[in-house]
Amino acid sequence: MKTVSCRTFALLLMSTVGTWAQQAPIMAVNATIGSPVAVITDANGNLYFSTDGDLSGFDDSRVFKVDRSGVLTVIAGNSVDGYSGDGRPAVNAQLNHPGGLAFDKAGNLYIADSWNYCVRKVTPAGVITTAAGIGTGGYSGDGGPATSAQFYAPQDVAFDGAGNLYVADVFFGQGGSPGSAMYADGWVRKISPNGIISTVAGSGCPPCTGSMPAIGTPAAAIPLSWVRGVAVDSAANLYISNYQYGPLPPVGNDYVFEVSPSGLFVADFRGGFTVPTGVAFDGAGNLYVADTGNNRVRKVTAAGIVTTVAGSGAQGYSGDGGLAVQADLNQPTGIAFDSGGNLYIADWGNQRIRKVSSGGGNISTAAGGGSVSVPSTGPPAISNVVNGASFQQGVVSNSWITIQGTNLSPTTDTWANAILNGKLPTSLGAVSVNVSGLPAYIYYVSPNQINAIAPNIDTSGFPVGVNVTLSVTVSTPKGTRSEEHTSELQSLTNL
Repeated sequence: MKTVSCRTFALLLMSTVGTWAQQAPIMAVNATIGSPVAVITDANGNLYFSTDGDLSGFDDSRVFKVDRSGVLTVIAGNSVDGYSGDGRPAVNAQLNHPGGLAFDKAGNLYIADSWNYCVRKVTPAGVITTAAGIGTGGYSGDGGPATSAQFYAPQDVAFDGAGNLYVADVFFGQGGSPGSAMYADGWVRKISPNGIISTVAGSGCPPCTGSMPAIGTPAAAIPLSWVRGVAVDSAANLYISNYQYGPLPPVGNDYVFEVSPSGLFVADFRGGFTVPTGVAFDGAGNLYVADTGNNRVRKVTAAGIVTTVAGSGAQGYSGDGGLAVQADLNQPTGIAFDSGGNLYIADWGNQRIRKVSSGGGNISTAAGGGSVSVPSTGPPAISNVVNGASFQQGVVSNSWITIQGTNLSPTTDTWANAILNGKLPTSLGAVSVNVSGLPAYIYYVSPNQINAIAPNIDTSGFPVGVNVTLSVTVSTPKGTRSEEHTSELQSLTNL
């Protein structure tokens, strides 16, 4: 056997679409997910949630869907933080720490794309665009088109019955002197159905002083801090959750504001909240607040009575199958109701979506907590090929090769259970490998490495191409389709 070393490498990344065998569906309760930030349901009873990574610091900026049968699919984001993809399928686009979610009446999904300083829109056909924001941080644009406006870090989005979109936005800053405390300054922006943006709450005055505003004060004159959530009731009143982050007054007051349709501050709900985040309404018009710092979800009646509906107050994970008020949560953030009155909780620290049943108030896990990784919808990318004969870059005929890269496989597997009648496999799960057009026998696959046996090829001075092909199933609101993504690394080899 002749040893071949690599002289030059050229990388060619290709992505093609065709009809291919679909992988087994992933059940949401069997999946491992990042930390969910926001949750929402649609009119058909499907559940959606956004994630921005996990507690280890791993980023996973995606939006997921759980259908009524419990199957989990990706709706937007390829898991790689960034900004890309407008005008193309949302599953292949990049998001950057997505937050709140909202549907308009036409079924378009809006995403608070926080670290991209914008709001993204996913159509029912699965195509993503930027609905508001220019992609650079700032505060500008009132009175003009939202597509020309600036945001700092959109946290949440919500529609009213008239089709106006509300965006909770926040700026993080620091006092003027060295060592000064960090603070947050917040606004709520409103985008009309014809696309014109304005500010409806938040004065934008860092750092400022003052006290709680008087009833009847224009909401746009109220200093807000870390605005985490927005919701609109059936009477078009706007509710804003505000976490007092930093020294801006009123210090120590974490509360929920109520703003009238005419833009006036009409009430605030405190209720002992600590870091209130997501806000939502049930079918009876009661307000619910994710009381993140207290590891609870609270209910506020029309009379202003506050009670706990989920969470014991202890930070942890327990209680499935029992009463929600006795269960442990871990920094719940987003909340939403379905048409049946079931409450869904983005249990951020537990990396799960919890469900509180409408009848009896028992809690269960609706998504997360499993061991099945959700494949990235980004294409595979080969970074290196090393042969087993010389442990150098390049390919040796009939010898082991190690392929290194990213998104090479959605799972980790070996050929232990794939050898049939003594024949070695040329594919494992969704992965196949070709060397100069001939299939390779695959021993091991993982997201970052593949070990295979190169076929009998002529490497005497000819370019040798190594191809990894990954078959994936992607989801759109109209159903699923299969795609094949191929990465090729070509090497010029010689004796």
